[in-house]
Amino acid sequence: AYYNGTTRQIQYRVWSSTAGVWSIGPTNFPLTGLPSEGAVRWIRLEPQPGTNRIMLATLDSNSDIYAALWDGDTNSFLSVSTRPITTSASIATEECFDIAWETNYGRCMVIYGVGAATYYDLWSSSANSWVVTGGATPSYTGTRNWLRIAGDPKPDSNYIAYSSLDGKSDWNVTIWNGYSWAAIPAENPSLETNAARCIDVSWEKDSGVCMFVAGDRNSRELTYIGWSEAMGWYDPVSGSTTTPAYPFTTPAGTLSLSRDINWTGLISDPNENKMICYIIDQANDLTTINWSGTNWTGATNHELTVSDRTKECASIALDKHDIIVPAIIDVQGGDDNWRNSSGTAYNIQFQDEGGSYLNRFEIKSTTGTGIGSQVILDWSKV
Repeated sequence: AYYNGTTRQIQYRVWSSTAGVWSIGPTNFPLTGLPSEGAVRWIRLEPQPGTNRIMLATLDSNSDIYAALWDGDTNSFLSVSTRPITTSASIATEECFDIAWETNYGRCMVIYGVGAATYYDLWSSSANSWVVTGGATPSYTGTRNWLRIAGDPKPDSNYIAYSSLDGKSDWNVTIWNGYSWAAIPAENPSLETNAARCIDVSWEKDSGVCMFVAGDRNSRELTYIGWSEAMGWYDPVSGSTTTPAYPFTTPAGTLSLSRDINWTGLISDPNENKMICYIIDQANDLTTINWSGTNWTGATNHELTVSDRTKECASIALDKHDIIVPAIIDVQGGDDNWRNSSGTAYNIQFQDEGGSYLNRFEIKSTTGTGIGSQVILDWSKV
């Protein structure tokens, strides 16, 4: 989805990974109900895990936020879902909204700033309607400039993590549990900038651990704090509990940055309880550091001259792949009968528990054990 210069609408295309083609070409989608002709400045898309649905949210130059749900089964936006979320977002030039799904309940949260307050709307997949509009979050001062939320991917979880950077460069965090918000802990009042998004938040794959990261003022290291249901707010490196007023920082020299931090992005590994954080600093450097599940490791500088340090001109995507070797069970009681008797079946059973939607098994038969021996049957689908 993208803005093509026509106010009060966006355009989209649909790619089919099975057919390997753009199955739907450029299509206009009017943002019906918006009161003004604003140019769309921000677009967010967030898929509902395990479904063909994607929530869309947009922010335009007149501070209008709009939402609609894409249904991949019908290849259309559901008319009952399309609506203006607000016409008075706290800022029109920065991403003062975000989207995340509750994994268990299947509800989508749209979070957004209005002045010095944050509100949320909830779309229910089961009710096929917006079941909460204008819900309040815990209060704190400061115009909402940047908001980030992330849903816990554990199958039985409805936790959504919240991270906020306001116009005073204050950092506030909290957790949604599916029913209510936890109280906002004491804020960190001294992040590096509010002109760029120097905060982010993400969850480990299935541990229930959430990581919050930020760039502190006059710091060239990564500031972070963890949360889990068992520990609450804590240092995920040492395991000690704390409050978000005193988050932790990677040791001096870990990142070797030339200047202070402008942008952070925290990407969860879909295969393991690990993450990668990318950082754009004020010297136009692009650096990454890995979260191993217990520590920050492998800081690497990738570029010294990114195109524009005032923009988020970098991104990371990690592919989901099978990390568990399939089990192969040979239940044939010897192979003499199979070799010598026409029509005798050779029984081998395959089992895969990798969880990555293995596409197929293939077999190959040769006259000998070496790969260079004569081929009887070349690679074929089972």
